[in-house]
Amino acid sequence: MEKKLRFGDLVRNSGRPQAVTLWTTPDNNPGLKKAVKQNRVLTVVMEPRKRDYGRIGLQLHPGASYLVFPKSLPDEPGARVIGVNYQLLDQPGPSASHPSKVAGKSKPKKNFKPVIWNPPTQRFKVKVRRTATVEDEVTVQAADQETAERQALKQASHKPFKRSNVQAEVVKIER
Repeated sequence: MEKKLRFGDLVRNSGRPQAVTLWTTPDNNPGLKKAVKQNRVLTVVMEPRKRDYGRIGLQLHPGASYLVFPKSLPDEPGARVIGVNYQLLDQPGPSASHPSKVAGKSKPKKNFKPVIWNPPTQRFKVKVRRTATVEDEVTVQAADQETAERQALKQASHKPFKRSNVQAEVVKIER
């Protein structure tokens, strides 16, 4: 039976963690490499229809989050961390190299623009049927009925449709 650790106990003993986003491979992130060597990283696994849980150490897993603690975590390889509470995360402040950091306080940025999250879009192929019915009466002079029909069709083809007479319906949709 695997050992279980409570997330709250980790926070109590190792401090409030900060969430880290992997923009590159872990080998290209010196801060993360250092945290891994010092055993300060928790991999949080999120699975559909299951509660989130953690594993101590950096484990690349699709859809995982990575938390870096200020102090070392217990040396419990393979232990399952339960009760992950995202409200216990530390909110990241400006980095030490940030020019606006003065005596531990940061000045608000000018021209702050909020980031608006747009959900990912999908491409659909939609077949739309547009139907218009207009009856016009035209007068033509012709030698026979067949010629009269041709002349009437030619005249009618030059008349515009009124927008209100057009109906549209979705016939088929697929991804």
